[in-house]
Amino acid sequence: MTRLQDIESLIPRESQAIADIGYDHGKLLDRLLLSLPDALLYGVEIQPEAATRYWSNRTNVAAGNRRLCLIHGNGLKPLREIESPPDVAVFAGIGESRIVEILQNSPDVVAGLRRMVFAPEKPRAVLRPYLRSIGWSAVEERLSLDRGRFYQSFAAEDLRRDGQIRESTFEASSVTLSEPGSEPLSRSRSGSGNHPFWLLGPDLFEQNHPLLKPYLRHLQKALGLRSSRDRDGAASERRWLSEYRAAIARALDL
Repeated sequence: MTRLQDIESLIPRESQAIADIGYDHGKLLDRLLLSLPDALLYGVEIQPEAATRYWSNRTNVAAGNRRLCLIHGNGLKPLREIESPPDVAVFAGIGESRIVEILQNSPDVVAGLRRMVFAPEKPRAVLRPYLRSIGWSAVEERLSLDRGRFYQSFAAEDLRRDGQIRESTFEASSVTLSEPGSEPLSRSRSGSGNHPFWLLGPDLFEQNHPLLKPYLRHLQKALGLRSSRDRDGAASERRWLSEYRAAIARALDL
C-alpha cells in the first residue's frame, strides 16, 4: 500500500469526526471524503493560504464540503471551540518533536480523542516515549515502501481508558525476523506498552512484517550518519536515540 492508504487504513470506519493536523495539500482529506461519507472532517493548517489553495484546486467536492471544515490555526488548539470535536486526530508529515509539542500544548483536546494516527516525517525516538509517558500506546502499525522510500505509520490509543490496559505476551526470543516472502507469525492483539521493541513498532514484529528487516537496516544506516550530530540535541533525545540504536541492533540479531 501507499503511505496515504496506510494512514487511511488506521482510521476506524466508525469514526464520527477526524482532524487532519497539518493537512497541507489536502490529499488525505480528499480520500476521507470518499471513504467515510458520514464522518465530519476537519483540516487544520498553519499556512494562511492553505484553504484558498485547497478549494481553488477542486471543482467536484461540493457534495462533501459541508462535512469538511478547513481551519487556519496551530496544532490542536483550534479544535477546542468546535461543536462536534474529533474522536480521531491524524499527524502526517510532521516532525516527531513538533508533534510532541502540539500534544503538550493541548492536553484537553488529547483527552477527548479515542485514537491518534501518526506518520512522522522521520523516526526520531521522541514521539513514542512521550506517548508512553501520558499512557498512550501503539495498537496498530503499518510499513510500506514507495518509490524507494520507507514509510512507517501507526495508531495509538489511551489504553487506560475503559480499563483497557493489556500486557503484551510477545517474547523476543520466539521470533526470527524474516526476509520478504517468508511465512509471517500469527499476530497477538495484546497491548504493546511492554513490548521489548516498543520504540521500533511492536505490531510490526508481531506481524513479522516482510519489510521490517530491510527497514531496520535502513534505520541503522540513517541513524549512524547522524550520530556525530547527537550532541546538538537535548539530553533526553540523545538517550532515546541511544536506546533506539540498541533496539535496532538487537532486533537485527534475531
